Amino acid sequence: MTKVRCRTNIYAMEKTQQIIRHIGGIHDSIHHFISGYFAECEKECLVPSHGELLTALFSGREFTMGDLAREIRKTKPTVTVLVEKLARCGYVTRERDVRDGRVSYIRLTDKGWSLKPVLEEILSSLEKRFFSGFTVQEKNNLEKMLLRIEENSKEE
Repeated sequence: MTKVRCRTNIYAMEKTQQIIRHIGGIHDSIHHFISGYFAECEKECLVPSHGELLTALFSGREFTMGDLAREIRKTKPTVTVLVEKLARCGYVTRERDVRDGRVSYIRLTDKGWSLKPVLEEILSSLEKRFFSGFTVQEKNNLEKMLLRIEENSKEE
């Protein structure tokens, strides 16, 4: 391998490491921001991972545990833990299907629906904080690139 090619490969690896660190840092910042927001609103029962789950339920669609796991790209055991905590806190109920008792549907309670404006405010604040100065085109391009990274990460 020539010195130029070797330097190019090293540079590419360093750049990849920097990008991965940035993605991790952004994830941590979002997690910290949402956690702080929940603490301010005295929603001590909630964790940032509940945001995606609640957003899916706000669509009004019926979800089984498996459907919800697929929708938010988490494992079924992870979703089960999240749902159980929301149920203990009174935000959701698990209702058995009358035709098939093995199937349960996750539904928001009135208390759960009351979180919709809270989550909308969080998303609005995140929008202002993280995307300040971005054009619509830049956000579209970023989304496309992140989707490609996500799809590539699924390949085996």
